[in-house]
Amino acid sequence: MREKCIEARAMLFEKLYEEIVGPGSGETIENGSSCSLPDKETEVITDMPERRYYVGVLFPMGDQMRVDNDATRLDADEAQDDEPEEGQVPDEDDRRGSLASMPGQTDDTMDEVMALSTQDRPSSIGMTFIVDQNVDSVCVDVSFATYRHTTFEDCLVPYTGNLSAEDIENSVFGSIVRLDGNRLSLKRSVNKHEIINIWNLHQFNDSILFDSLCKLAAQCHKEYGFKRISHSDSITLPLDGTPVKNICGVEFAYLRAVKNDLGLALRTVTIMLYNGGSGRYDGTNTIFQPKLEVSSLKNPTFRIMPYDDNMRFSADEEERSLALLYHRRTRYASGHGISAYWNIDRGEWHVYTDLMPRTEVPQMDPDYAFKRGVEKRYLSLKYFSDLSMNSAEDKYVALESLILAYEVWIEDLKEGAKRELLSEELDAIAAKHILLCEKAAARMRDGITCLRNDDDAMRAFELTNRAMLMQMKHRKIVQDVPDDEEPTDSPYKSVDYARLDNEYKDFIWRPFQAAFFLMNIRGLTDTEPLMQVEQMERDRDIVDIIWFPTGGGKTEAYLALTAFTIFYRRLKYPDSSEGTAVLMRYTLRLLTSQQFARASTLICACDLIRKEFWNNSRRRDKRWKEPISIGLWIGGDHTPNKNTSHDYPLGAKEHLRDLQNKSKGSIEYRNDYFNKFQVLTCPWCGASLVPSEKASDHGKEKWGYEMYDKRHFYLHCIRPQCPFENNLPVQVVDQELYRNPPTLLFATVDKFAMLAWNGEVGKFFSIYSNNRAPELIIQDELHLISGPLGSIVGLYEAAIDSLCSSKGIRPKIVASTATIRRAGDQCRQLYNRPVLQFPPSGIDAADSFFAKEADVAEQPGRMYVGIFPSGKTKAMLQTKVMSTLLQYVSMLDADDMVKDQYWTLTGYFNSLRDLGKCSGLVDDDIKDFMKRLCRRIATDRLIRKISMAEELTSRVPTTALVKRLKKLEKTTYLKEKQASNNFAINVLLATNMISVGVDVDRLNLMTVVGQPKLTSEYIQATSRVGRKNPGLVCVLYDGTKSRDRSHYEQFHAYHESFYRYVEPTSVTPFSKPSLDRALHAVLVGIIRNCDRRLLGDGDAKNFTGDYPFLETVKQELLRRIESVYAHISPEERADISVVSARVESFFEEWTQLAKDIPVTDKFYYGLSFMRKLPGSDEHRLLRPFGMWEEEQSYATLTSMRNVDQSLSARMLIWEE
Repeated sequence: MREKCIEARAMLFEKLYEEIVGPGSGETIENGSSCSLPDKETEVITDMPERRYYVGVLFPMGDQMRVDNDATRLDADEAQDDEPEEGQVPDEDDRRGSLASMPGQTDDTMDEVMALSTQDRPSSIGMTFIVDQNVDSVCVDVSFATYRHTTFEDCLVPYTGNLSAEDIENSVFGSIVRLDGNRLSLKRSVNKHEIINIWNLHQFNDSILFDSLCKLAAQCHKEYGFKRISHSDSITLPLDGTPVKNICGVEFAYLRAVKNDLGLALRTVTIMLYNGGSGRYDGTNTIFQPKLEVSSLKNPTFRIMPYDDNMRFSADEEERSLALLYHRRTRYASGHGISAYWNIDRGEWHVYTDLMPRTEVPQMDPDYAFKRGVEKRYLSLKYFSDLSMNSAEDKYVALESLILAYEVWIEDLKEGAKRELLSEELDAIAAKHILLCEKAAARMRDGITCLRNDDDAMRAFELTNRAMLMQMKHRKIVQDVPDDEEPTDSPYKSVDYARLDNEYKDFIWRPFQAAFFLMNIRGLTDTEPLMQVEQMERDRDIVDIIWFPTGGGKTEAYLALTAFTIFYRRLKYPDSSEGTAVLMRYTLRLLTSQQFARASTLICACDLIRKEFWNNSRRRDKRWKEPISIGLWIGGDHTPNKNTSHDYPLGAKEHLRDLQNKSKGSIEYRNDYFNKFQVLTCPWCGASLVPSEKASDHGKEKWGYEMYDKRHFYLHCIRPQCPFENNLPVQVVDQELYRNPPTLLFATVDKFAMLAWNGEVGKFFSIYSNNRAPELIIQDELHLISGPLGSIVGLYEAAIDSLCSSKGIRPKIVASTATIRRAGDQCRQLYNRPVLQFPPSGIDAADSFFAKEADVAEQPGRMYVGIFPSGKTKAMLQTKVMSTLLQYVSMLDADDMVKDQYWTLTGYFNSLRDLGKCSGLVDDDIKDFMKRLCRRIATDRLIRKISMAEELTSRVPTTALVKRLKKLEKTTYLKEKQASNNFAINVLLATNMISVGVDVDRLNLMTVVGQPKLTSEYIQATSRVGRKNPGLVCVLYDGTKSRDRSHYEQFHAYHESFYRYVEPTSVTPFSKPSLDRALHAVLVGIIRNCDRRLLGDGDAKNFTGDYPFLETVKQELLRRIESVYAHISPEERADISVVSARVESFFEEWTQLAKDIPVTDKFYYGLSFMRKLPGSDEHRLLRPFGMWEEEQSYATLTSMRNVDQSLSARMLIWEE
C-alpha cells in the first residue's frame, strides 16, 4: 500500500499547487479523470487570477490593500474579503485602477525593491547567494505568467456526452459551438443567459451538454474570463543595481541585481524581480508564478559558496556539538518574499526560487543495526524469556553480539572522522562524541556482567522479556477488536505463549531498546546506601535520557525497565517488595491516558506471571502473594478523589450510580457526562467496559465498573473467561490508591502539588511501612518540563527526592524526549544529577547506529509544504487549502484503504482562539468552497460531505478525549461504513495537546496554521502524521508576521536540519519567584512525612520549631541548591544565607501560628477547606492559591498547571 500512498500524496500536492499557485486550476475534470485543454500553460480560468491564486502573486507597486497591517482590521475584514463565487463578476472597486503609482521607479534603491516583498500585497521576490569571484554580471533564467481577457477563440471544454459532432452541428446550438473529437469550442461569443433561453425553449435532455455550454459561456465572459500567457527568458544582469525593464516583453516586469563585498574574496549577489506597474490590480497587470534560477551552466566563471553558519564558532559546548552533527547540511541561498533552494552536484550547481517549497524529512530507521550484522533472532523477546529452552550463556552471547556490532561501528566512526578532515574545533568535538559512545558500550557490557553475577537480576531479565512478549501480543489483540463487537457474546480465547514466536521473528526488541535496557541494569540493581551528593558517580545517580525520534519505540524501552524493576524487587527483597516501585510521570492528561492503556497491558502481563507463580508454588511463595497493579493519579476533575462523596467533586459511587441510571439518557450521553473512570476497554482483551446501545436495548447493560461492599471501587472485564473477568489490576480512584498503593503509579507532574495538602500522598513513598521506597522514576516528554511549570516542578522535586531517599537509597531516574536542548542543565536543575543521552551522537545527525536516516526512496518520509499567501488573509488561506485537500482526497483514484490514510485532515493551531475561528470556517466557508470547487472541476454528485469538526483540546472532557482517540484509531473510511452512517472523522482540530502521545497510524494529512512558537512543539505536533505511511504537512504561514515570513524564506534549510533549531529549555526552581510561590509548600510536604504527629490534616497544630529533623530538612535543601548552582553557574553562587533565613522564618511563623490558636480551636493544613472557608473555630496553614487573600495563611498551589500569573497593563500618554 505504501507505493499507492506515495502516489496519492503526490497527487494531493499537485492539485494543491494548481489551486494555490497555478497554473492548472482551470483544468476540467470529469468523473475524476483529468483533461487539459489544451494544456495548463495556456489555461483559461473563469475568475480574476488575483482571486483564484493565493501564492506567488506580484501586485503592481502602486496597489495598496484595503486593510492595513493592523491585525484587528484584518480579522474584521476576513468575513468580508473571502473568495467570491467561481465566475462572479468582481466588484467595481476591485477593478478600478487607482493612480497611486510610485514615481521614479528607476531610481529606487535595492532596499526599497526588497521591501516590496514584505507588503501585504507584495510586488517583488528575489534571492541572495554567495559567489567566489568579483563578477560584474550574472545570467538569470526568469519565468512568470500574466493573464489577458479571453476571446471566444480561447474557450474550450471537454464533452463526454452521447451526441456526435453532426448531432450538435444540426441542432440549434450548431451556430454557437463545434465538437472536435471530445472538445467543445465556440464559433462566436455567447453568454449564459442566451444558453439558458435556448435550452428552455427547445427542451433538451442532455445535461452534460448543458453543463459544457455553461462553462464555455463562463470562459467567454468579457469581465471574468482570463487566459494565461507564459513568459520565460535568460537575461544577463549587471550587478550595480540598474533596473532592467520590459522583461520578456512585459512592460511592468523589472529585474535588478546587486553585489556586496563580504571580504575573503566572497561576495553576495541579490537578484530581485518586481512588478513596476501602477494602479489597482485588474487581472492583466499582475505577475503570477514567478521563478528565478541561476546555474553553473550559464555562469561558468564563478562558483556558488555556502553560507557558513558555523563561521563564528560558539564557545557553548552544545552549539559546537550541533555544528559537528550538521556540518554536512549547508545553506546556499536565502529567499526574499519567496523560498530558495539549490542543487549542488560535483561542481555543477544551480539555485532557484520556490513558491511552494516542499521538503521530505526522512524517517529515522530504528532497525538500522540489523543491517550492521545484528541478527534479529538474537533480539527476540521469546529468545531471552524463561519460555525458551536457550541457556543463560546463549542469551549472554546473543546480547554481546549487539554490543560487538556497536563497537565495530564506533571504530568505523573513528576512521570516518579522520577521513572527513574536520577542522581542529570539530575534530575535538568528534573525539568527545566517540568517547561517549565508548562509555555507552562499556555500560552495556557492565549490564551483562550484572546478569552473570546476580541470579535474581537474570531471572528478572527473563521474566521481563516474557511480560513484554505478552504485552506486545495483547496490544495487537486490543487494537484488532472490531468496533461493533459484543464482548459478552465473544468468550476470551487464551494464548499459548510457550508456542508463540518459536522462530524468533515476530516479537523483537528494537536494537536501541535492548541496548538501553542493558545499559540501565547496573543502575537498577545497585541498591547500596545513599552516598554523598558530591560523590555521585554511580549509574543509579545518572539521569539517562532516551533521545529518539517520535514513533521510534521509547515507550517500550522504559516499560521494560518498569517490568524489570518490579520483578527484581519481588525476587531480591521478598519482605519489603510491596508498595509503589515505579513512578511514571507525564505533563498532559491526553498523553497520560493513552500511555496508561499501554502500561496497563504490561501490568496485566506481570500480574498473570505473578499469579502463575503463586498458584504453582508448593508453599505459597510470599513474594508473589500481593497483586502487581497500576494506578492512575491525575486529579479530581478527571478521576474521582473518593469512593463516595455527595459534595463536589462527586465520588466513584455517585458517578457509577448516574452511569448506570437509564433515566439519565442514552449510554453515549451517560458515558460522556458521568464516566470519570478513564479506562474504557479491557487492556488485556480489548473488551469494551461500556455497554453498547444495542446491549442496552436488549436489557443486557453490563458495565466494567463496580463497588465492592458498596465502599470500594474496582474495575473488571465483562468478557466471559477473560483472566481479568473478576478484577483488573487497575485503579483510578485516589482514595483506593492511598489505601493500596499501586506497584506502578501513573501520574501527571502537577498532581504532586498535593504533597503539601494531603498526608496520604506519603503512602506512595512507603514512609510509615516496611516496604521499600520507589526505585525508578520515569519522566516522559522531558522537554515539556520547562518554563514556569518546569521551575515549580524542579522545586517540588526536592521534596520527592527527599521522600524517595528517606530509606537511604536514591531512585534511578529515566527520562525520554524527541526534542530537547541543554538537557544537562535542565536535569541538573530538576534532579540535581548528571545526565547521559542515549543513543549518544556520532559525527553526523543522520547516524547513531541505533537509528539512521532512511533513504526516502525506500522508506518515504514526512513531506512538509510551505504556503505563504500574497494579499490574502489567514482565514482565506485556511479555507482554500483545507477545502482543496478535503475535496481532492475524496476524488483520489485509489481504493478505500489508501483514501482512509488521508481522510482525516488534522488542523494544528497555536491558540484556542485560532482553532475556534477555523471551527466556524469548517461549518460554513469550507463546505461552501468545496461545493464551488467541485462544480468547477467535476459535478455536484462528487461533492464531499463533511460533518462538524472534532477537537482535541483542553476544553474537551477527558472521557470524551479517550473516546475520540479510539474513534480516530478504529473508525476508518470505507464505502460500506459510510452507507451505514459509521463515519470516520473528517476534520480534527487540535492545539498542543496533540503534540505528544497521540499515536494513530491513519493520520497522514495535516495543516499547521501559523509557525508554532517553539521548534520542539513544531516537530512534536507534525510528527503525529506520517508515522507509518507517507505523511503530508502543509504549513500555512501568516502573511502579517515577519517570523512566519522568515521561516518560509528559509524553508529548506530549516526543515533539512530542524532538530538543530530546537530551543533550549529554561528551568529556574531556586529563583526568587519560584521560592516565593512554593518553598513553604515543599517544606510542608517533607515535614509532615517526617513524623506521624504531623501527618493528619488536623495535625498542623502539633508543629514546633524544636523538632530535631528540621535542621536536616533545611541542610538537605541548602546542599541541593548549592550543588545545582555549582554545576550550572559556578560564577553565580546562590545566596544560601538568604534561603536559609527564609526557611527559618517559615518555621518560626508556623510555630507562632500554632501557638496563637486558642486551645479549643482546630488548626488544619487545609485539605478540608479546599472549596469552603473554615468556621469561626477553625484555622488553616494553607489556602488555595488566589483565594481569600485576607486570611492569615499561606497561598499554596493545588496544581502546577497554571503557575504563571497574568499582568494587566495600560498605556500612559504624556502630554505637554
